[in-house]
Amino acid sequence: MEQLRQTAAAQNLTLPTYKDLQARIQKLGKNIALFYPLILDDRLELVLFIPDRPPIRKTVTVKRTEFEQQVGEFRKLLTNPNRTALPKIHHSAQQLYTWLVQPIDAELKAANVQTIVYAPDGQMRYVPLAALHDGTQWLTQRYQINYLTALALTPINAPTTRLPSAFAAALTQGRTITVAGKTYSFSPLTFSQAEVEQVAKTIPNTKALINQPFNRSNLLAQMPQSTIVHLA
Repeated sequence: MEQLRQTAAAQNLTLPTYKDLQARIQKLGKNIALFYPLILDDRLELVLFIPDRPPIRKTVTVKRTEFEQQVGEFRKLLTNPNRTALPKIHHSAQQLYTWLVQPIDAELKAANVQTIVYAPDGQMRYVPLAALHDGTQWLTQRYQINYLTALALTPINAPTTRLPSAFAAALTQGRTITVAGKTYSFSPLTFSQAEVEQVAKTIPNTKALINQPFNRSNLLAQMPQSTIVHLA
């Protein structure tokens, strides 16, 4: 991923140099693609890796300021949802879909991609790709979407054979926190405890934390020991 950033910064994105990255993707299966949208000042570079195919690069002309403004508006709508905002959510979700997914839609369909491994850049880290809309469906209705938050792909390997162990944690109570002198109130998450209970029911080897025990120290202690992490 760092190679992509360095090359794009020099405006010389030479995709054939990423053979090692593509080889790693091939280990994951035939119907999986890695999608990496790179945000530059005057355009988006959409990079798609599909097993057994040359890397695909699409350029979308849109200024960073315009793109990030749309991302910010979409995020605001998603974090404060209500029925009156639904048309605005659809409009914003479709605009982002037009920039990010529509240019690679034909390639995804041709390869029968079912799972997208998504490595978001910049502000896209704060917006779920699954929430984009093609005018008919949400993207989550079409694909399983997994996220890579790190820039390196070294953790990607063939599926492990050891039994899964899950760490599931949830906050069911509202909280008020103060950051830089400003106070923020967060409403309780109604179904978060039910989610954790369902994870524990589905995966016997589950460590579950609810409310007070769900803190930074416990989180850091449990994550390295778990193959599945669910936070609500």
